[in-house]
Amino acid sequence: WVDTNEGDLVRLNIIGEPLSEGGLINYTGLARLNTGAIWQQQEQHLTLVERVDELEGQLAIANTALAALTA
Repeated sequence: WVDTNEGDLVRLNIIGEPLSEGGLINYTGLARLNTGAIWQQQEQHLTLVERVDELEGQLAIANTALAALTA
């Protein structure tokens, strides 16, 4: 991952310069980057959970209606 996105990491000051030039890692910046990514994934996960719950509710209603029609 570092090889393909190294320029972005330099731009964000996660590493001081390309690793081939001896770039040092800013662990505070790296922790912020990781924490932000984890938070974004949490938000996306909760959005998906809410949507699945909504769809399951709709499916239960549709199944009840179908059962009433076929009874």
